[in-house]
Amino acid sequence: MAYDTYLISVLTAVIRVLQKQRFDFAIAGGLAYSALVTPRATVDIDVLVLIPARPPTDLFEGLRSALARKGTVDFSGMVLPIVTIEDLVLLKALAGRPQDRADIDGVLAGQESALDRAYLESWARRLDVDLGALGKLGSS
Repeated sequence: MAYDTYLISVLTAVIRVLQKQRFDFAIAGGLAYSALVTPRATVDIDVLVLIPARPPTDLFEGLRSALARKGTVDFSGMVLPIVTIEDLVLLKALAGRPQDRADIDGVLAGQESALDRAYLESWARRLDVDLGALGKLGSS
């Protein structure tokens, strides 16, 4: 089985379990980047699932906000919930790895004018994420 076929079969299985359990979730990470910006290779599946198990924090509220704002995308014959482009930027800024920074640059290269800057700046302050360190986004 080819890797991309295997990834899709695993994604399908994960989505079925999450839907069956009625979890609120959205696709994030490299798959979200591929759907919202431009296709790129990824070797994992990032799913944002909010399980309220402890007192709310700004991060918890940020994840709740991301799930409340999610959209959908058609992917390999499935309609998947997916984070918005702004929430993808925030999640990638929180992670801060080199690939995440490259993905943020990709967002800025193609969709900077469409971003809800007020939302990004508000949540960046609450989550203590320095968007200014990530290039053009931090400058108004």
